[in-house]
Amino acid sequence: MKDHEIAMTVNTLRGIAIDYGRTQQLRCRISGFITPILQKERNNLKAAVGALKNLYDALPHPLAWPNEQMGAVREAKEVISRMNEKKI
Repeated sequence: MKDHEIAMTVNTLRGIAIDYGRTQQLRCRISGFITPILQKERNNLKAAVGALKNLYDALPHPLAWPNEQMGAVREAKEVISRMNEKKI
């Protein structure tokens, strides 16, 4: 999310809290507002991870790289492995 989108989200959540803070509807109203935003952000993250995986797969074999770049390849593999474990 961009900074202005975060600010708008916070302002909207504040308004919901003011309007529904003393009612049983507060949780439902917040959930109804924030769930689509979180789903969109998760989809954006999945797309970014997919693009990183495709980029990694397109790289030449790590053994063909100079030694100073080997650490970066190992690090990228570890990041992708951790992402797969979290099932992002």
